[in-house]
Amino acid sequence: MKTKDINFWPIGVTLFLILFAITVITVGVLLSRESYELVRSDYYNHEIAYEDHLNALRRTKTLQEQPRISTDLTAHEIILQFPKSLSENSEALKLHLYYPADQQQDLHFDITLDDQATQRISLKGSARGNWKAALKWVHAGETYILEKRIQL
Repeated sequence: MKTKDINFWPIGVTLFLILFAITVITVGVLLSRESYELVRSDYYNHEIAYEDHLNALRRTKTLQEQPRISTDLTAHEIILQFPKSLSENSEALKLHLYYPADQQQDLHFDITLDDQATQRISLKGSARGNWKAALKWVHAGETYILEKRIQL
């Protein structure tokens, strides 16, 4: 009596192709559920002004005294401290807090320094996590921008 050998190659190839198809479909479904919105709604206009932004960052790095952005985690506040030399003639001070995980959490503040050239900004109710702070101001007709990553 002759025994017939079973060839497992067709079965293996078929199982591999089926598993591969299931994997591709699963990845496709999972990726289609992700949100791929642009970080900014005005992305293209923002890109056009990016060179001015880079120049403002470079100007800020050349300052002998730079403003300081610090956090008070117990009070859930951001503390801005300007050097006296910058606070006297600076105008249009603005702080933008960018929350990478959710554009809806972004915050904008107009800054008014006190007589100590500081301002404390309460962030109670804001999301905890990594934030990017961008402080923008005009001094002697030139725009300056200081960016810092902060943890709340």
